[in-house]
Amino acid sequence: MTGKERIAEQSRQWLWESFLDLLKQTDYAQITISKIAQHAELDRRTFYRSFRDKQDLIDWYIKNTIIAYHEILSKENPADLKTEDGIKLIFDFWWQQRQSLSILIQNDLASRFLTFWEPDANEWYQTFNTPWHINGSQKEITYIMTYSTGGFWNVIQHWLGSEDPDEPEQMATVMVKTLRQLSKSFGESSV
Repeated sequence: MTGKERIAEQSRQWLWESFLDLLKQTDYAQITISKIAQHAELDRRTFYRSFRDKQDLIDWYIKNTIIAYHEILSKENPADLKTEDGIKLIFDFWWQQRQSLSILIQNDLASRFLTFWEPDANEWYQTFNTPWHINGSQKEITYIMTYSTGGFWNVIQHWLGSEDPDEPEQMATVMVKTLRQLSKSFGESSV
């Protein structure tokens, strides 16, 4: 990254932080590009060099967060990762994002995560091959990933959108317990 690129990235980060600060105290519709730039002590032109509008700023954060999430997962060897440890890793990552996410969730602005997450979900399913994956058709995998990413994202929003979210370890324990019970129920049923 060149010096100019680092400065541009730092400006984007300042604009994001400014937007979040404003969103804590102002309705989304009332926040203008001028207010974001002014609060960040930057010029409006600086905003428009990187973003078209406020939604584009939110999308920038979402895309970067998903990239960081995938980078964390790609550092792990799925064959060596116990299910419990994998779930804990996932909740630890999202816990680190809780300040930004909780503000987005409280303002009904976090649902776009799925817009960016789902299109790449099948590819990630193939890349991050865990023991619970099936060798199904592309159609089956699409259904599985749509179901699991949607359900998981709802858990994240409920968890981090609450006033006093549980620690990641507690969430991982609950999810492991739930998945074990779900697995057990399928073993006992005639399905």
